[in-house]
Amino acid sequence: MKVFTMNELFSMKEPDTNWTLDGVLPTSGLSIIAGKPKTGKSTFMRCLTMAVQAGAPFMDRSTKLGPVLYFALEEKATEVRKHFESLGADGHEEVRFYFGKPPGNRVQFLQTQIEEWNPSLIIIDPVFRFFEVHDCNDYQEVNRVLTDLMDVARLTEAHIMCSHHMNKGGKGDADGILGSTAIFGGVDTALMLMRNGEHRTLATTQRYGQDMPETILRFDPQTRHILGTSTKDEWSAASLRQSILTIVKELGSCTEATILTVTKGRSEDLKRELRVLVESGHVQRHGSGFKGQPFSYNLPEFAGPHLGTPKAGPAFMPVEL
Repeated sequence: MKVFTMNELFSMKEPDTNWTLDGVLPTSGLSIIAGKPKTGKSTFMRCLTMAVQAGAPFMDRSTKLGPVLYFALEEKATEVRKHFESLGADGHEEVRFYFGKPPGNRVQFLQTQIEEWNPSLIIIDPVFRFFEVHDCNDYQEVNRVLTDLMDVARLTEAHIMCSHHMNKGGKGDADGILGSTAIFGGVDTALMLMRNGEHRTLATTQRYGQDMPETILRFDPQTRHILGTSTKDEWSAASLRQSILTIVKELGSCTEATILTVTKGRSEDLKRELRVLVESGHVQRHGSGFKGQPFSYNLPEFAGPHLGTPKAGPAFMPVEL
């Protein structure tokens, strides 16, 4: 162990952070994704798996291309296969699966697989089934497990992502992670996945990079594939635009006053999104707008189905994951 002077410490250059998922999951890093049952943790990790093995964008962020090791420790292999099929997998993807109880020394087994396959991403779902922690509230036991995982991560070019649960009263921040505070303290990134009404949200707390604020995940209702992300404000605005389009389509032609009367939302927000639709060509405006001669609004004659489905369309509908 070397002793550094203050001058040497201040002369050190900050190393660049490389990312498996840009700005969220650092290479040679460890993360935990926490959520209540049926919030979509496994779905999220499988979508991420498909993106990384192809080097494709995920959540509008770049990924590091490479193989994926996937430890699916709670589900049947056939169910996992069905989900990957729905995500577009054809069996030729660079993914290695492990089901059931890992053999012998877990850390040594993991290191052996890493040396053999050189993955970019390792998924452990769930983490305390892999290590068989008997009490996730036991700080020393949890800290020992996560320290072992972190040591493995630091010696590889991979990112290790683990799944875990939120407690019943979890409100979506790191304090809601079930068990010892060693869980949150022992990872580089904590991802909190929540289901709020008709959509799911994701927020992160980062050791490196900037925290991701609560962000809505947009899912394809058929494949359960993550299409992208939106902030709450973006989602709200898109929902208002969809409502306006629906009203204008149903009535054929209507005034702003009618739109404000029959559409739920604050008047100023509805007016703003109506202007957006006019400027984008999704809605046409006619008339002078003078007193007694208000503007009227209708859909363009050439409007196809795609014009009636802006960003807040089917991808924002509830999806069973």
